[in-house]
Amino acid sequence: MQILLQPCTKSFFIQTYLSLSKLTLLASEETSSDEFELATINSMLQHIVVQEKIPSEVVEAAGLDYDIMPPLSPQRIIEVG
Repeated sequence: MQILLQPCTKSFFIQTYLSLSKLTLLASEETSSDEFELATINSMLQHIVVQEKIPSEVVEAAGLDYDIMPPLSPQRIIEVG
């Protein structure tokens, strides 16, 4: 219940959509490209986790707003971090 009271960040919504996509993929009967798609979704989710671990002070020092920060490229994460 407490998570519902916290402000939702852009990455929260992206994580939700990716998780729903992963669940849909796992529940589907089609298996032709499931492994690749599942690996891609897992990679994207892991990328978001890494981005969320950047301290808010560092994000703000880079001129970004932590609450509405778009997904950053790996190169940009290195530059910001």
